[in-house]
Amino acid sequence: MKYIIVLFATLLISVANTKACYALTPATNDTVYIELDPLFPEEFDNQDVSIFINWAYSGYEPSDFEHMLSEDWYDFSKDEETNSFSLTKSDISIGKDYNDCLQDSITYVSSANNILMIKGLTQKEKQPKAIMPEVNALQPGEKIDFTLNNQKYTLRGEGIVPQQDKVYLAPGFSIGYSNESVINYKLYLSTNGKEQLLLSIPTFNDTFVQILFIGDLDEDGKPDFVFDTSRDYEERRVTLFLSSPAIDNEIVRAIDEANNQFDC
Repeated sequence: MKYIIVLFATLLISVANTKACYALTPATNDTVYIELDPLFPEEFDNQDVSIFINWAYSGYEPSDFEHMLSEDWYDFSKDEETNSFSLTKSDISIGKDYNDCLQDSITYVSSANNILMIKGLTQKEKQPKAIMPEVNALQPGEKIDFTLNNQKYTLRGEGIVPQQDKVYLAPGFSIGYSNESVINYKLYLSTNGKEQLLLSIPTFNDTFVQILFIGDLDEDGKPDFVFDTSRDYEERRVTLFLSSPAIDNEIVRAIDEANNQFDC
């Protein structure tokens, strides 16, 4: 049996920006409903810290980004040979180019070859402490344990890998998924008896959550995270979690997300 997934796009988009979680109970043992969860359990809190990714932006003019030239942006980069990370002052270039795919002009914003640019960290140029696992993605049922400053932490993934004898439903129209697709994916962080849901992504389109950084960016002795959270192969989406702004029962807080679509 081919995988059958029925997806109501308008509804899915509308709930993606809300705090409410909508989980539908399976009707039978052979039917699994796609959860219409938001991407994050909390809204972003980026009053002080912001991130930006090098990219070509369609529908914008260079003047839309010129304010960045007078701001304190820092390149967050990785040295692949030493597996180390650094923050260095950004040397931002802004200009116009032509995109053959769009057959239109685009505005590019770039600095060095970095993972992202960060603005608003108290600490400036430095080499932040990093704890990089051997794997860069956690499939459902997988986990990694790591220690920072003698405190143990665990990241674990949950979700459903489609099976041929199951039917996957949500209100709307049908889409087929490959064996590698994951549905209702969740990423959890736990430490010292406390657990926090970091990411909740109902579906992917030839992408998956990638661990780009685990370490101490804000120098509070606790772990921070950078994830690639792209949900479609024609987008780039990067998300920053910091520990120092965490409140109540949080271990970290979702600070900001940088994303851009590059489809035609």
